[in-house]
Amino acid sequence: ESNTHVVVGVQAGEVWHDFVMESVARGWFGLENLALIPGTVGACPVQNIGAYGVEIKDTLHKVKAWDRLTHSWVWFDNAQCAFAYRDSVFKHVFLDEAHTQARYVISKVFFKSKIKASGSRKSLMVTLRRVWLIWLLVATSLPRTLRKPSLRFAAVSSLTLKFWAMREVSLKTPLSTQHLPRR
Repeated sequence: ESNTHVVVGVQAGEVWHDFVMESVARGWFGLENLALIPGTVGACPVQNIGAYGVEIKDTLHKVKAWDRLTHSWVWFDNAQCAFAYRDSVFKHVFLDEAHTQARYVISKVFFKSKIKASGSRKSLMVTLRRVWLIWLLVATSLPRTLRKPSLRFAAVSSLTLKFWAMREVSLKTPLSTQHLPRR
């Protein structure tokens, strides 16, 4: 830890969104755009998850993994993870030729975050993601006649404003996605 950055190690089984919210609450930033992405911390370097112009590769410091071939612990720094768009080395190294068993089992992920995030940025990013989820919910349930982009935007904007006026927005009461239509 320094005056400008902190390195945080997180167990692979931790819920990703919970870690993002905890890091923002502690004033560490760089991950706030990745709020509300489902999954675990250990899965994020495999996929190089990203949203709103930020990817895991931007803050990932190193990864601790179990090598199932050599039966030993190995460390990957950011460069060794070979990140690309929604891709990493962890998607391409297998124990068998059939590609059914991953060689590395991620145990812990370390992030290097900046210190002293503004609360308003956190709130803005979570609110934007919630509005996007509402837009998906409303847009997919509109009749076909309202699915033209200009009409859809007007209808969704109106419904979104009504929704936020009726609901108190709080980080402690996350928007449920259980009502999203299944396709």
